[in-house]
Amino acid sequence: MDTAVFYLRGLQVLNGSPVSAEMRAVADKRYQQDEVNALQDVILGKTRMIDAVSKEREEVVKALEEKKNIEDKLRKSGNTSMLKISELEEELTKHQKTSGTANEGADGSVFQALRSGAG
Repeated sequence: MDTAVFYLRGLQVLNGSPVSAEMRAVADKRYQQDEVNALQDVILGKTRMIDAVSKEREEVVKALEEKKNIEDKLRKSGNTSMLKISELEEELTKHQKTSGTANEGADGSVFQALRSGAG
């Protein structure tokens, strides 16, 4: 009954009874509350969506930070390896100068291979 009164604004008589101002007020109140409830449902849905996107963003940021940390460790490890190769090369050069011998690989080919593998 409220539905007809609400949607048919020009309705004067319903089921043989006149439509009163009170009936119109009850119908308006009911359907206004329905509209409020529908909008609250939309807001709740949007809020849940925002929460899900925020959570996903946090996970992506965390994954990117972990990736950066791994890259930094690998970069540092590579730099350490290159430093160690340089130290070994210097040590070999000193040894060759003091012993007067030319060891196999003294041309640096072994170190070149190590550098290309380490970088």
